[in-house]
Amino acid sequence: MHNLLLFIIGLFLIAALFRIDFFFYLLYIFFGVYFLSALWAERSLRHISARRQVAGVPAGEGARAFNGERVSVKLFLRNAGLLPVPWLRLHESLPIQLKAPNFYRCVLSLLPREEITLSYELDCRRRGYYPLGPLLLNTGDLFGLRTHEGRSIEVDHLMVYPRIMPLAKLGLPAQTPFGSIPTKQHIYEDPSRMVGVREYQSGDSLRNVHWKTTATTGALQVKRFEPAISIESLIFLNLNRSEYTSARAEVATELGIVVAASIANFLIEKRQTVGLSCNGLDRAEAPEEAGESDKGQSEAEMPPLPGQDSSAADSTPPTPTNLLNAIHLPAHRGREQLMHILDLLARVQASEGTPFADMLRQASLHLTWGGTGIIISGHADETLFESMLLMKRSGFHVVLILLDPKTPFTLIQQRAQEVSIRAYQVWQESDLDVWR
Repeated sequence: MHNLLLFIIGLFLIAALFRIDFFFYLLYIFFGVYFLSALWAERSLRHISARRQVAGVPAGEGARAFNGERVSVKLFLRNAGLLPVPWLRLHESLPIQLKAPNFYRCVLSLLPREEITLSYELDCRRRGYYPLGPLLLNTGDLFGLRTHEGRSIEVDHLMVYPRIMPLAKLGLPAQTPFGSIPTKQHIYEDPSRMVGVREYQSGDSLRNVHWKTTATTGALQVKRFEPAISIESLIFLNLNRSEYTSARAEVATELGIVVAASIANFLIEKRQTVGLSCNGLDRAEAPEEAGESDKGQSEAEMPPLPGQDSSAADSTPPTPTNLLNAIHLPAHRGREQLMHILDLLARVQASEGTPFADMLRQASLHLTWGGTGIIISGHADETLFESMLLMKRSGFHVVLILLDPKTPFTLIQQRAQEVSIRAYQVWQESDLDVWR
């Protein structure tokens, strides 16, 4: 374009010096091409609207995927103007963990009022919280004399859930009555689970009298209930990297996330109350790395494309409570609670955070008496044992799962048994077979 401008100026000087009409005609033609190409390139991109859809979810609503799933991403481009777009080059930046190479490129053309759909797939083989985009668009005139670039679509995020291992039994202790798991302790009878009637005995409550059967038999009959308990559990996950051995820190913390997700899934399926506390870093709230932060800032200064809702916000679950720079998700039950737990486990990452024993003492205050604290950590040192003993004295049950013991596990297990704490070692995912 710079060379064309110099050529036009030179042509003007020659036409003015020699006063040749042919040179003036050429000057008019090239000047018109220069002016129209600049106007064309600017107006073409101004009327292009673009939006992204991830796994069938519109942009800004929080796309999710399970581990091992292939997710389709669709890009919808529309030329709302009256001018055709001779060429449009797009570049979509993607995480290397989901796609190799880590970008999607395409060159196309758009007629007036034309809409086109492009798609590509992401291979979700590793859990995480991944940014998709930005989508950069470049276009120009038909002659390639003028280009306009730098327009982008905002970044969306895809949450890939951790792997969930199926568990058939867990054997967690609890003393909270009125639950949904049958028990042999008849002291815990669930009044919502009637299994029959029996004759009235001294001490039975009149509230439990079955009047219809009493009228039929002529003798007092009372309702029989199924004994059941409720396992109210809180999962304590240690993601403090400094408390793991350097050689196994990454593998062990990722394994801990898989264990936490599997246990939460098992308990939710049993209609139990489950919560989660961990001392990791939430990627949704953590600042981006320096390079990504600078790039995101420059992109934010660009005006949004027409048809793009700049005020749309991600549909995110309620923000977990922060305790001592740790993350605490209050205990609830139901599928929605499982989604909140999996969302958090997809986003969280290991960091040099709060000491696990300190977080354990603070977060255990949110556990109901008689509930179970499921502790998932690398190693059980003296400080952690003191925290677990404090929980036992406070009326809680404790289950210990170690991922990276620094001393022989048999010694830790023997010490845990002395204080009635169940201890398990999970060195790899196949070790979860003990609960299958």
